Amino acid sequence: MTLKAHIDSGSLPGPRLVPSSVEREPPSESAYLEAGQVAEHGRGPAAVRAFVKECAEIGAKSVKFLLSGESALKPGASLELMYTEEEIRAAGEQARESGVWLTGHAHAAEAVKMGVRNGFRVLYHCTYADAGPSNSWPGARITYSSLPASASSKRPWTPIRRRRST
Repeated sequence: MTLKAHIDSGSLPGPRLVPSSVEREPPSESAYLEAGQVAEHGRGPAAVRAFVKECAEIGAKSVKFLLSGESALKPGASLELMYTEEEIRAAGEQARESGVWLTGHAHAAEAVKMGVRNGFRVLYHCTYADAGPSNSWPGARITYSSLPASASSKRPWTPIRRRRST
């Protein structure tokens, strides 16, 4: 039985749990070849759109992208964008058409902004986020998770938004 089927049947708690895709990383010559990595997805807006559509068709309710790299795996990668604006715009359009959420691993400031511009519901890390995302798009419905990805992060942890304690 799939995770979606378990949630729908009530055998697992929800709605806090939603079935999600693997993290989509664009193919490259320096791709990390580790267990669990999925086959090459292809580049360009059409390939990104097809990935989101396929994830929705197999039951994913959340599709995750690696919008920026990870410095713990490759020094300096946290500041590198993994996708073009056109690719992420295509992901946002297809996500709205398919009725799924987009989530993203985003350290770089521009990765955070790209996610906000294109309808991402959750952005993880936001290590180098500047004031742009929270001030430039009034009404954006997004959750920021600003915990560093690893202990090797050079920048001190700074929350983007704080929840009020009750």
